[in-house]
Amino acid sequence: MDLAAAHAQQDPTFRTTVSYTRLTANTAMEGLRQQGMEGAILPAPSTMAVILNRLGFRLRHVVKSKPLKKVPQTEAIFANVTKKTGKPR
Repeated sequence: MDLAAAHAQQDPTFRTTVSYTRLTANTAMEGLRQQGMEGAILPAPSTMAVILNRLGFRLRHVVKSKPLKKVPQTEAIFANVTKKTGKPR
């Protein structure tokens, strides 16, 4: 679980509790081997994928959050910052 949590990212919209990860089942198994688990007790890659899904990790490309649309107050905010700092944006 800690291995998958290190590679996870929350849904950028925060509408769900699902974490997306770039960690594949094979990579997770390799990470467990590096942590000292024996290969004989590790599950098959398909079983590891089911376990990751059951824990709430979905394999997906991690995307950057999209910026909010520009609101009319944005220009006023930047004008105020420019006036205070004396530096144009």
